[in-house]
This record gives sequence, C-alpha cells and structure tokens, in this order.
Amino acid sequence: MPDLDLDALTGVAEAATSGEWRIGSDPLGQIAVRAEKRDALAVVTWDDDRTHIATFDPPTVLALIAEAREAERLRREVAALVDVGERDGRGNSLDLARRLRALIGGER
Repeated sequence: MPDLDLDALTGVAEAATSGEWRIGSDPLGQIAVRAEKRDALAVVTWDDDRTHIATFDPPTVLALIAEAREAERLRREVAALVDVGERDGRGNSLDLARRLRALIGGER
C-alpha cells in the first residue's frame, strides 16, 4: 500500500464541493459530473472516468479515510499486544506473538 498523507487527502476532500456527486449534464447538454451546488463539476468524455469521479465524492473519500485511520489504530494496538507477548517469552504466547507479528507486517 502506498504511503498515504491522510491529512492532505482530508483537506482536499473537505475543500471540494460538498455533497453527493452524480453523473448528469451541464447547461450546454454535455454529460458531466454534477453536485447539488454546481451546474457541473467537470465535463468528462469517458463513461468510466465519469463514474469514477462521481463515485469518489467528498463524503465517500472522507469515509474511506476514517476507515484507514481506524485500521492503522487497530494495527498499532495489535502490535502493542504482540510486543507484550514477545517480552513474556513463554512458549505459546511467544509463538502467537510471532504469528501476529507476521500478520501485521513485522513492523513495530
């Protein structure tokens, strides 16, 4: 997974036109990505590109960022538990700690 700057992505999403984006037409009748507050956000030629842009509207991006932040919080929590198991050093807990460490990518 690429190293994402979630704060920068949040800023971009919050600065964009709020609300749901959808595929519609602009005042000239061109197929466009639209939002409630704007006639057209972008006139995009290709259907797949229009769908992509409309799908990743600010609320969707912010929800994905929140999920990524929660996943990172949980990863850190599991890593801390693994550290405790490794320090314990007793058979089963050490084996469990090593398996958990492998699952979270071996990072501390």
